[in-house]
Amino acid sequence: MPSDVVLDGMDSHVAAAFEAALSRLSAAGAHITHLPLPNFLELAAINAKGGFSAAECYAWNRPHIEATPELYDPRVIVRIKRGTEQSAADYIDLCAARADAIARLNIATSGVDALLMPTTPIIAPTIASLDDDAEFARVNLLMLRNPSFANFFDRCALSLPIHAPGTAPVGLMVMGETNADAKILAIGMAIEAIFHEK
Repeated sequence: MPSDVVLDGMDSHVAAAFEAALSRLSAAGAHITHLPLPNFLELAAINAKGGFSAAECYAWNRPHIEATPELYDPRVIVRIKRGTEQSAADYIDLCAARADAIARLNIATSGVDALLMPTTPIIAPTIASLDDDAEFARVNLLMLRNPSFANFFDRCALSLPIHAPGTAPVGLMVMGETNADAKILAIGMAIEAIFHEK
């Protein structure tokens, strides 16, 4: 279990479900350790100018934005336009930083079968609670944060439901190494079998 960033901002419902899931896995024989991954702390700085999604999304959407900006969701177009903040040199630097970060994370996690974390640190918010644009941006980034680690570090991952029946959904993200899909699917099926035991 990564000990950096992935649990930040977690609400009490997600925390309870996550801790219960870890306890159940431990009782079934899984060896769970807390692994410092400072690589995760670097991601915000590496993506300070919007990262790959902003640059690549803007490149594709630019002619459409110029022709019909009114067809875009105002909150989405703001994120796409962050691609204008990057130069070609910035993008090349971003590619190099990602390659370096991936290589270092691969070394740091070489002795583990999978990384476990909440898929999102909070339950789904109400639509009404996101009326304010600043609050929407904060919550949106929080909800996307943990899956973004899998995306940025070029890893495979899956999410398993771990909440009690009748309560708000909570997911357990099981993240593997690059191209380890078959291994992570097998681990996910084993975890699912444990959670479905009576």
